[in-house]
Amino acid sequence: MNLELHVPTTQSFLQLGGDSLSALSLADLIRDLCAVAVPVGFLLDPTVNVDALVRYVEERASGRIPARAVTFEQVHGKEATVVRAEDLRLDRFLSAEDFEAAEKARLGAEVPREARVVLLTGANGFLGRFLTLDLLERASRLGGRVVCIVRAPSEAAALERLSASFRGPDPRLWARFQALSQGRLTVLQGDLMKPRLGLSEEVYGRLCEEVDCIVHNGALVNHAFSYPQLFEPNVLGTVELMRLATRRRIKAFGFVSSVGVAGGLGRREPVREDEDARALARERPIDSGYAVGYATSKWACEVLLRELSDRLGVPVDVFRCSMIMAHREFAGQINVSDFLTRLLYGVVITGLAPRSFYVGDPRRAHFDGLPVDFVAGSISAIASSPQQGYATYHVVNARWEDGVSLDTLVSWIKAAGYPVTRIEEYAAWYAAFRERLLALPPEQQQRSPLPILYQWAQPVRADAVTRFDAQRLRQRLAELSGGPVAIPPLDEALIHTYLMDLSVLGLIEEPSARAAE
Repeated sequence: MNLELHVPTTQSFLQLGGDSLSALSLADLIRDLCAVAVPVGFLLDPTVNVDALVRYVEERASGRIPARAVTFEQVHGKEATVVRAEDLRLDRFLSAEDFEAAEKARLGAEVPREARVVLLTGANGFLGRFLTLDLLERASRLGGRVVCIVRAPSEAAALERLSASFRGPDPRLWARFQALSQGRLTVLQGDLMKPRLGLSEEVYGRLCEEVDCIVHNGALVNHAFSYPQLFEPNVLGTVELMRLATRRRIKAFGFVSSVGVAGGLGRREPVREDEDARALARERPIDSGYAVGYATSKWACEVLLRELSDRLGVPVDVFRCSMIMAHREFAGQINVSDFLTRLLYGVVITGLAPRSFYVGDPRRAHFDGLPVDFVAGSISAIASSPQQGYATYHVVNARWEDGVSLDTLVSWIKAAGYPVTRIEEYAAWYAAFRERLLALPPEQQQRSPLPILYQWAQPVRADAVTRFDAQRLRQRLAELSGGPVAIPPLDEALIHTYLMDLSVLGLIEEPSARAAE
């Protein structure tokens, strides 16, 4: 019997029902059958259809298009189990021609103290859309412009993809974007994983001349992937932007990183903002748990950016962010796929929580997070007002003794009117929680904590949280605003905003609606 499979070749892997786990399986299968390494980021690109995937494999299998000049194995070794800072040298990523171009660029005009033309990556993501708004606000005051690079099959599709991120339950957000973008926004079809960012020579050359500052927010954010799987989209994508930063004229470079770069250090004293990635760790694991691969990719970029600043004179600002939370003004603006939103959704939908998420005194625990509007405002203000040298900023609330923990968040869920039963024994809660999640319809399972449930399999040590000093962040924001800037706390009002956002998006019902039933 002959079995024919008809796959719509104009649809993407995601449109055909693919996800991050099946992307890994498909990449492994293609490598075994065709001896071609297909990046998982390429498979998960919503603009790549089956036809494009077939062409990619055929061209590389035939040798018509060579593989990347730099690979994970070349930098770190084929059998590497850890990533060493000493492996991450610019001369392993940049050519002699790149260095020559950078030296010529250093002879040009100095980087302006206020960036008029800013290039932004990752603009259509959760943080990215609010970085776009803040940078457009600045552009309107300075008579400047914001250039966004968006992956799409055409420039019209790139603009539509960015615009779609502003259309949603709150019409004020779309209206604000429309008002600010008129005459100040340029959206380019591009790809960080391609030479020259996938741009034509003419467009790329114009960016080399005009851009004052790069704000690099784009990355493949997948906490299940290992560092080797994230090496191409996250590390090599950042290197491609480093080339742009050193062409024709030096451009300031703002990099959105994560507090995860200091994860697993097991230190008592706070991580300081003057500790660069090399000072934090000389090596990091490739993959040893939730989000380790992603954090290691950010750490690797920080190592390279430090050398970019020291060796080639590029002003670099690194922003290590903690949990980026709901917007305080615009309704429905939450990151529906992050671990906190999943947890809040799971507690509400199951009505279950443990007596405590922690081992030890829960009063010593701390959960850190900041509203996305504050995070975006801080990054855009600092990055677009560059100073010489290299600086790290911890974008955290740093209220380590506030007593706010995951247990507190559960109390605030109950205070909002949602019934929650606390189960005394942690293992019993985990089993009951898992059972109720598995009983949900597939669509609800996918947005629930179920895909990452393993990270709650054991309670967390209450005193295991890594602390981060944020003094430099406070000082720089005060300098730019002309007075002290209050870093917002994580409070009950923000969690109630989360719950309202989930309701606005139709993911949960309001307590009054439940009671009426």
